[in-house]
Amino acid sequence: MYQIWLGLNILWEMALEHRLLVVAYLLVALVLYIYTLARRPHSWKRSFRPAVVLGVLVAILAFFVLPGQTDASFARFHQWLDWALLTAMALGVGLALAVLAWPLISLMRRQRPTQIA
Repeated sequence: MYQIWLGLNILWEMALEHRLLVVAYLLVALVLYIYTLARRPHSWKRSFRPAVVLGVLVAILAFFVLPGQTDASFARFHQWLDWALLTAMALGVGLALAVLAWPLISLMRRQRPTQIA
């Protein structure tokens, strides 16, 4: 239980250390969603699956890249918590990208308004 608390504490401290980056990300996401909602027509349903696929691909890539970015290696992962935290970080990176990709893909896939002849 202590290791889980330690992992969450490290995550919190990293978020505080990089709070400007976190706030900038949230503002960019908010502006993207507001802009996409203001532009009609948009296709949220059609753009959801590509955003999820992109997020999953980025999460898989992050799973293998993140240990090298933190000066760790898979050989040092001895406990289940190491693998769980790496998986959580990779999923977080994938989710963060999917959240930004969804409105962008929706804007790129805008439905054409139907014209009555």
